[in-house]
Amino acid sequence: MNKSPKTINGVLKKINLYSAFLLVFGMPFYKPLLPYLSFLWAFTWLLDGGPLRLSKLFVKNKFLWFFVGFFLLYLVGMLFTENQNAGWFNLEVKLSLLFFPLIMSSLNSNYEGKEQTIFKIFIGANLIAGIVCIISAVVNYYFWNYNTFFYAKLSIFHHPTYYSMYIAFSLVLVLNNIFTEKASRNKIIIYTILIVVFLTLVFLLSSKAGIISAFLAVAGYLTIYLFNKRKFFSSFAIIIIAGLLFFAAMNLNQRFTAINKLSNSEKIDKNDEDSNVARLMIWKSALEVGMENLVPGVGTGDTKDVLMEKYLEKGLFNPLEKKYNAHNEFLETFVSLGFIGLLYILLLFAIPIIKAFRKKEFVALFFLLITGLNFCFESMLNTIAGVLFFSFFYSLLVFGGRRSEGRKV
Repeated sequence: MNKSPKTINGVLKKINLYSAFLLVFGMPFYKPLLPYLSFLWAFTWLLDGGPLRLSKLFVKNKFLWFFVGFFLLYLVGMLFTENQNAGWFNLEVKLSLLFFPLIMSSLNSNYEGKEQTIFKIFIGANLIAGIVCIISAVVNYYFWNYNTFFYAKLSIFHHPTYYSMYIAFSLVLVLNNIFTEKASRNKIIIYTILIVVFLTLVFLLSSKAGIISAFLAVAGYLTIYLFNKRKFFSSFAIIIIAGLLFFAAMNLNQRFTAINKLSNSEKIDKNDEDSNVARLMIWKSALEVGMENLVPGVGTGDTKDVLMEKYLEKGLFNPLEKKYNAHNEFLETFVSLGFIGLLYILLLFAIPIIKAFRKKEFVALFFLLITGLNFCFESMLNTIAGVLFFSFFYSLLVFGGRRSEGRKV
């Protein structure tokens, strides 16, 4: 007996929902698999009638137009790009900036009330990834006496900065569950254990941006929550305690002590292999290139080539040899798309941040603050790990068409 079109469409809608779950679960793990999971999610959205739903909603959502326009700016940048191969590859990596907001704004009915499920899957995936990393480190130390408990040696799936960013957002989600659910005592204990585990992982990962993000996630969320409840003394106490813990982490973590050493140096060697020195030199170079190409920028595919020329001109042989990008998404966009691109990406953060703050949607607020902070240290939209995470959760929190309540505290 043939199944009716209605039954087939219902199956496709379920497949689309589960493919979204699979994509979220896969984020902290195997990077090469993520484009295929993204394609599965987009393809099943096409089959379950997503474009038809989108056609009814797209005209009404002006900010959706604005976000999609960011990808179109990169497309326009191809008109004055010399390195076409790099340009098209750059666009391929950034495809989720175009498709994810369109999909999220026109989700099918099966997504109703599933936002918290998506969040819990992401929390669970990051916990499992962390446990696997720790087990790997223990095995390496026990059998081969090889210490892999810190930084890149610990993070076997992603660069430590990206995984730390995932964990920082997971911390926000856990805190949100504590304050918005009517959690039992057992749940509170579980959530507390999760917070301790995630904070430990962030410290071991030793990403400077990650540690600052975790501090922002925990201290910031608790402070705003307590301040919103008019518990001013508790808010002040949280700030003091968190500040002391952050200061302790800075003094115990060798990557932060390197910053202190750098700040006390009278002379900086521009070719010092220390990552802090390299970043300062790279940022200065990228800013110079941006100022030299205010309108319209150097183009979508020429960013790295122009930066290499600037490194050579300034005698920065270490960044030149390693072919470093701008290590700052705002500067990267400034170089690629000029002043218009820089203004565009700043507005993509500023507008929803203001809206989330006014509506007390703290999950969205802290997602934007955490990703914005990490954009200052890495060219996040140049990698699958960064652009998929940003596109998916930005789209879910800003454009999600089937959002459930539970983000206000």
